[in-house]
Amino acid sequence: MQFVKGGQGTLPYLAPEVLACKGGYTVHRAQDMWALGVALYILLVGDFPWMVAKQEDGEFARHLAGDRTAYPWSAFSPALLQLFDGLLAVDPSARCSAKQARDSLLAITAFFLPGLRRASPDTGDFLALPGRSLDQAGRTDSESSAPSEAPSPLPERRPIIASVPAAR
Repeated sequence: MQFVKGGQGTLPYLAPEVLACKGGYTVHRAQDMWALGVALYILLVGDFPWMVAKQEDGEFARHLAGDRTAYPWSAFSPALLQLFDGLLAVDPSARCSAKQARDSLLAITAFFLPGLRRASPDTGDFLALPGRSLDQAGRTDSESSAPSEAPSPLPERRPIIASVPAAR
């Protein structure tokens, strides 16, 4: 392990314990597992799960609260949510190892709930299987009696590269 006095990082990938350090931090594998969880989310959804892993970020605050009702979290299969729980645990000692992540990933038979097939290459939104529609929460018509709503627009993009303050 190595102690880092300062440096740069891409904010959405930085683990909460890294962002909380004022004078530097010790690099460890749990931070890699956090970044892997963020990267997996991006591969599946096409966007960051949050802009910064701090309470002030609304999406991250929902993560802290364990709120999985918001789209796209509500569209993920239980097995995928369990993997995200292991990768994106706020407590670094609770994060899964690389072997556990690999084994979990290989055991997943479906990333999304039934009725979903992939993200749209144009918008990043999930698409329902042919003949089915999808509401904002990611449910298909057969899973929801509520009328479909158009997804809310994505929030304005913010810069994601920032310097981590150096120790004095």
